[in-house]
Amino acid sequence: MTFLEIMTYSSILVWVLALLKQYRTKYFSYFLINALTDPITRLLYITFRLMPLSLYPTFFALRFISLTEKRKEYISYVFSIIILIISILLGKNVFWLYILCIFMIVAILYVMFNKLINEINKNRTINLFLVVFIIYQLISLIKNIAIIMNLYKGAKSFLLASMIQIFFGVFFIFVNVDTKSFEIKAGERKG
Repeated sequence: MTFLEIMTYSSILVWVLALLKQYRTKYFSYFLINALTDPITRLLYITFRLMPLSLYPTFFALRFISLTEKRKEYISYVFSIIILIISILLGKNVFWLYILCIFMIVAILYVMFNKLINEINKNRTINLFLVVFIIYQLISLIKNIAIIMNLYKGAKSFLLASMIQIFFGVFFIFVNVDTKSFEIKAGERKG
């Protein structure tokens, strides 16, 4: 078994276990999509030799949708289908597929930063889960930017970042959004 296969199967195991911890939280659907991404892309690669990168933008779009308020679900489905069609049309254009992934990750980060800011403003607490979740997404952003900046060095950075993200997955096995928040002490200024 190659190192990449060991990483892939480790990732699958970790994210399935993290999914169990997130059961009945508002982030369950995100972790479900995260847990399904590697097995589905691996299966489609083995079966049809379909490049996993061509599916990643769609999975990022589904993750984004899972984090937003679902007022109009048909818009979510249409959005996902549009991203999938764009990914298929891009074919093997690796640069633009990574750009599409980066765009979706930035959208996810925007949603998560807003959730963190709302949590701070509403409850005067900093939620550990949200902070780590944002850091996890920032690593996704950095690894995708690194690969389009320099394919050779970026590929090494991508693998290193993916290994680090597996450890984040281990963290999410033990921590969910309801686990720990830290109160912000804000006293009045004297003087």
